[in-house]
Order: sequence, then structure tokens, then C-alpha cells
Amino acid sequence: MPEPGTTAQTARVTQELEDLRRQHHVDLLEEASEGLSLEQIPRGTYGFTTSLGQPATPVFRKQGYQSFEVHHLPDGATHLAGFVSAAGAAQIAAGARNLEITLYPAPWGEADRLVSLPYDEIVPSRKGPARIDGNPVGVRLL
Repeated sequence: MPEPGTTAQTARVTQELEDLRRQHHVDLLEEASEGLSLEQIPRGTYGFTTSLGQPATPVFRKQGYQSFEVHHLPDGATHLAGFVSAAGAAQIAAGARNLEITLYPAPWGEADRLVSLPYDEIVPSRKGPARIDGNPVGVRLL
């Protein structure tokens, strides 16, 4: 893995996100749909939010500082993209459930592995994002 904060890491993360968007068949949210909730944005689109776990999670075109990327897939499923540690990514890949992890909107420290989590299979911490030190949020995978 490239060192955190390097040009190589930025290029890797950008490529991984582009690959995930292609895999999910999503394009950037249209301007007319900005501010709608995750469930209301058109299928096949993605955007950014800082309001994880809220009933009306608003989604925007522009990635705000320390905001999470969300995908509304063509089949109606919703996913949250974020970064976890190598150990967390391995547990997720192995299908672990009832798992507590710390998710970041961008690489932070050892949390440099991109994951895509089905939105209906996660429970964000009631505390919400930390708003400091990389803006992590604790989530539990159901």
C-alpha cells in the first residue's frame, strides 16, 4: 500500500472509487436531485453525505469535507463506501456479521482499505461521525 497522504495513495483511492462506481453502475447525482434523501435520489446515482443513519439522509453532488460517498444502485439497493483497517476489511470480506468497525470517509491512518457496505445491513453509532480525526463513525454490521 502507498504511504497515507501521498500522491500514489490518492491515485489508488481515486481509481478504486471509480472502479466501485462502475461495478455499481452509478453516475454522479444530477443537480436537480441534490438534497434529496438517499432513498429519493434516482437509481443508478451516487453522491455524498455527512448524515449517516438519519431517516432523511440528504445527498449532494459535491464531496464536502469528510463526507461519505453513498450509492443508490440500479436495483434500488443502497451502499455506503468508506475506509477501514486491513483487519476490518478482511473480516468484512469473510462475511463476518454483528461486527463493530470504525469507518472513515477517506483513508485515515491504518484505515486505508475501501469497502462498500449495504446501507440496510449497517447500524451507525448513535453518536454519529466524530467530526474530528478523519471523521470516523462506528458501525455495526447486521
